[in-house]
Amino acid sequence: MTDLADAGSVVAVPPAGNLARPPANGDNGSAPPKAASWFDGLSEGNRKLAETKGWTKPESLDRVFASYAELERQQD
Repeated sequence: MTDLADAGSVVAVPPAGNLARPPANGDNGSAPPKAASWFDGLSEGNRKLAETKGWTKPESLDRVFASYAELERQQD
């Protein structure tokens, strides 16, 4: 039987990745975009509440938890 392929026409190592079919886990090798603030992942309503209350900085989390703890203490 004769090999009809020309020398060098066969790829010895397939290219990395498959652009026609992305990986099942969704990882395309790109880094996720950096969040601008800690509350970017919140729902729109919760984000608006955080902005209204002035809880826009990471150190604001202490105030959020202190407020919640005080609310629970008043409920008892």
